[in-house]
Amino acid sequence: MFFKPSVTKFLFGLFNICSVSGKVDDLLDVQCDHRIDVQCLTETWHDTDCVAFSRLRLDGYSIVDGPRPRTSAASLKKTNHGGLAVIAKPGINVSAVSTVSDVPATFEYVCARVKPSSPSSTAQARMPLRRGSLTNYLACLTY
Repeated sequence: MFFKPSVTKFLFGLFNICSVSGKVDDLLDVQCDHRIDVQCLTETWHDTDCVAFSRLRLDGYSIVDGPRPRTSAASLKKTNHGGLAVIAKPGINVSAVSTVSDVPATFEYVCARVKPSSPSSTAQARMPLRRGSLTNYLACLTY
C-alpha cells in the first residue's frame, strides 16, 4: 500500500484596496467570482476598531490585521493610511505568527498561519518608499 499525503490547496489574492471602508461587498464579490480562499490586503487604511472587519468576523471570516499605528493625537483626525490584513473565508482559520522580536520601523508587515486541516504560512510586507528604507527592509527580511 502507498500512503498518499493529503494536500490542501489555497487560492490567495493580493489587493491594494485603498481603504477597506465601504468596500466589503465588492471584496466578497471578487472572492466569490474568483474562488479566493485567502485575501491579503494592503493599504487598508483602518484602525483597531474597524467596522468592516467586525462585520466580516460576525459572518465567520478569520482575520489577522495590522493597522498602522497612530503617531500623535493630531493624526487621529486624519485618514490612517497604510495597514495590512489577511482574511480567510469561513472554514479556514488564520492566526497571527510572531516572527521577529524587533518591530521594524521602516515598513509594516503581518504574518499569519493559514490552516484548515494542514498548516501553511503566509507573510505579507509593505515598504513605504522613503530614502534609506530599502536597506532596513532587506535586512529585516533576512531573518
